[in-house]
Amino acid sequence: MSETRTFVAAAMPPEAIAALTDLGQELRRTSWGGAFRWSATDTIHLTLKFLGNVPNDRLEAVFGAVVAAAADVEPFALDLGGLGCFPNVRRPSVLWVGIHEPSGRLEELARRIDGALASEGWPREERPYHPHLTIARLRPGAARDQLMALAHDVPRRPFQSLASLEVESIFVYGSRLTPSGPTHTPLCECPLGAAAPR
Repeated sequence: MSETRTFVAAAMPPEAIAALTDLGQELRRTSWGGAFRWSATDTIHLTLKFLGNVPNDRLEAVFGAVVAAAADVEPFALDLGGLGCFPNVRRPSVLWVGIHEPSGRLEELARRIDGALASEGWPREERPYHPHLTIARLRPGAARDQLMALAHDVPRRPFQSLASLEVESIFVYGSRLTPSGPTHTPLCECPLGAAAPR
């Protein structure tokens, strides 16, 4: 049975991609920038739920669940800004840009999507939702002095809003891993609340 690697996410508009590109170029020039493998900015997205490989005959059920969950949440605005690492700056594996969304709708949206997909048989998330944009991943064998510089630098960077955006719809994406990096194809657009046709 054929399958599609699938996730649910909000897309980044061109102005956000431009801001992330500028930030990536700046960070590559730091003393620790070479410790990371940097994401292509046109593939960066705000993940709400990662499903993994979904049998193609179950994709319509995924679309229906996410469309229904999105229709229950009104559109909202968010800011991109701040840097951090998972699991932390002293043991980094992922470098991320933070998300500031004070209304709580983003978290509500993630919770509703998780619940709607749980009713279709997908396991619920075990960890709290932590919205972020992954911009780089640590290279194997990164030098100790680079990691020390990162741990010193990142916590001292002041919060700065890189871009603001309105989220009026989200997408179910299909993802394909290639030697040159992942490619993401939108499979279903899911409008939020008042943006959804009645």
